[in-house]
Amino acid sequence: MSDDTLTAFLNAIEGEQYETIFFIDVFTGMRQSEILGLTWDCVDFDAGTISINKQLKQERKAKGAYYLGPPKHDKTRKIKPAGMVMDRLKARK
Repeated sequence: MSDDTLTAFLNAIEGEQYETIFFIDVFTGMRQSEILGLTWDCVDFDAGTISINKQLKQERKAKGAYYLGPPKHDKTRKIKPAGMVMDRLKARK
C-alpha cells in the first residue's frame, strides 16, 4: 500500500465497528484467523508483544461451529508490533 492509500484506508475505517481489527491487520500482517483468535491473555503490554497461539476455526461440516484451535502448523509465535498497535489494544481493553 502506498502512503496515500494507507492514509485513505485508515481515515475510511475510523470509527467503524471493526476498526481495531483492520488496524492490527495492516500493521502486523497477522492472518485473519489469528486476529480473530486473539484473546487478552495473548497480549503482553509490559513486554509489548502478542503471542499467536490460537486461531479462530470453523468445523468443516456445513454451518459448522466456530472454535479456537492451534495456529497454522501448530507453531506458536510471538511478535513485537509497533507501539501504536499496542496503544490501540490498550485503549480497546
